[in-house]
Amino acid sequence: MSAPYINVLYEKWNLYESGSNDIIHELYELYYPNFIAYAYKHTRCKYLSEDVVSETIYKLLTLPNKERKRIVDVLKINALGFIMVMIKNKSIDHQRQKGNRFRLLTENIHKFTSFSRNNSENSFVNDTLAVLLNSLQPREREIFSLHMDGYSNDEIALQLKISYNTVKNNIYESRIKIKKKLDLI
Repeated sequence: MSAPYINVLYEKWNLYESGSNDIIHELYELYYPNFIAYAYKHTRCKYLSEDVVSETIYKLLTLPNKERKRIVDVLKINALGFIMVMIKNKSIDHQRQKGNRFRLLTENIHKFTSFSRNNSENSFVNDTLAVLLNSLQPREREIFSLHMDGYSNDEIALQLKISYNTVKNNIYESRIKIKKKLDLI
């Protein structure tokens, strides 16, 4: 890079530090497809990828000047790398939250079916679980049922004679389908 270009870039980061968002808008417009692709790599969901990128850029746009001063030296050196790390971390946070919500849901379903004394409640929970599982393809249902029964991914792969990654991907996709179905209920 030429010295005049670096000086202009540094000046834009100095303006960002004092409250201007022009450089963030420029980076967003230039690298939006790259940001989405990187987020998709970690989320494997188009809509979640868009949310992750939007939340990341919004965070950079709304940072108070005190925080901007703290990070601007890193941004001057490698802004894209810094933003990509933010996107990756936000993607991981979303996946963790989604996993926690799903885990809580499945734990509660097991609690209801194990300890409930109310037959109508048991019936409702079992019917809901059946609807959710029936929204899956037969192989996904088989894998997910074993997963819900407490088998590890390795055990499922060995039992069904498929690869560990196939099990992992099927469980992930099944969770997405079930979550979408739950949003409709």
